[in-house]
Amino acid sequence: MQRTTTPALSIVIPAFNEERRLGAGLVTLKAFLRWQRLNAEVLVVDDGSTDATATLVRKAAKAFVGLRL
Repeated sequence: MQRTTTPALSIVIPAFNEERRLGAGLVTLKAFLRWQRLNAEVLVVDDGSTDATATLVRKAAKAFVGLRL
């Protein structure tokens, strides 16, 4: 789904091998943004992880509008 308006908030999350922790954080963040009714973009910046951090973010982005890797 394409965003049609400029986000009111940009959140940048630096990540390196965060597969084990990032999933729960993204779930919590998504719930918070929905509760606050904030139009936000969430950018996860993967710095060459050797685990499945990037895969996790790509999968989460399918259900989290505004989440990008």
